[in-house]
Amino acid sequence: MPGCRELLRRRMHCGTIRAQVQFANFGSEPVRGKNMTQNDMVSSVSVAELVREIAQALVDEPAAVEVESVAREENTVLKLRVAPQDVGKVIGKQGRTARSVRTILGAVSMKLRHRYTLDILEEDDEE
Repeated sequence: MPGCRELLRRRMHCGTIRAQVQFANFGSEPVRGKNMTQNDMVSSVSVAELVREIAQALVDEPAAVEVESVAREENTVLKLRVAPQDVGKVIGKQGRTARSVRTILGAVSMKLRHRYTLDILEEDDEE
């Protein structure tokens, strides 16, 4: 019976061959839909709409969700306002939910080569 290293080597080798066969079968045609690297498909408006949709899914009063997009030279600031009782739901325990939304914005920023930041505003914040 072969040892663990031999089994792992065989498994990795089979996986490599399987990946090569799958890659060869696709040829030059795209695998999934449109090419998502085109910057004209995603704009600041759709990024703001993405944040709005995420926030509306989290809160009790989705009609109160507002996202304002402020374009600056090197970045775009997305200002998120929700009902006062929903601020905690958008921020989450220890800021985990807000951090997750900012992680998504970071991925979008890398893809579009434009930085997006998220500000969660409370009712008394006036800027």
